[in-house]
Parts: sequence; structure tokens; C-alpha cells
Amino acid sequence: MADSITNSSATTKNKIWKATSDSPAGFMITPDSAIMAGNADNFIAVSDLGTAIGGPVSFLTTSENIRQGGMFIQMNDFLQMIPKTIVTPIPSLIPFPPVAFFAGIAMVMPTVLALVV
Repeated sequence: MADSITNSSATTKNKIWKATSDSPAGFMITPDSAIMAGNADNFIAVSDLGTAIGGPVSFLTTSENIRQGGMFIQMNDFLQMIPKTIVTPIPSLIPFPPVAFFAGIAMVMPTVLALVV
């Protein structure tokens, strides 16, 4: 069921999708944002200001698949259990630049250029 709501202070239209009219979950799209809500306690909002996640969050992956700052990955879960001391320093983050992405683009680029020229 798709509803269209007009804001009285402006002429923008917001689209809201719900499974039923009394369902607490829904998806709303405005001209500059998208909001997905499960109920009053959890939501995801995306706009030009950033991404907001409200409610409990679960990531179902291993620690080395989580990239921090786009450049660093965490050590293996087993290595994080080893105590770190001044004598045995063990880094918790490994620099891992995203060169695989750029290497993939470099491999496809001659094909793209051959199609354009």
C-alpha cells in the first residue's frame, strides 16, 4: 500500500510504504532522505548528512571483514585473545589499502576504452 503525504509548509511529497495500514514497520522516501523503520525503537535513516542507525545492531561477519576508516582491518579473532604487553606488542589493526578494487578497475579499463574509441 503506497500513500502520498503532502507537507503543508512546503510542496514536497513523501512516499510511505507499509505492509498493512496498522503495521509499525514502514519505508519512507523524501526528496533528500530514505528512512526504514521496524517499529518505534529501531530505524535506519540515510540522507546527505549521513547514516543513522537506531536500536540494537548486529554484524554477522568475522572481524577481518570489517574495514575501519576504509584503510584498516582488525586482526584475526584468535590473535586478539593473545595478551599485549610492551615486550610482545601485537597490533590490533592492520593497514589494508583497497588496492583490489583499483586493480579490478585497471583490468577492465582497456576493454572500456576499446569500446569507446
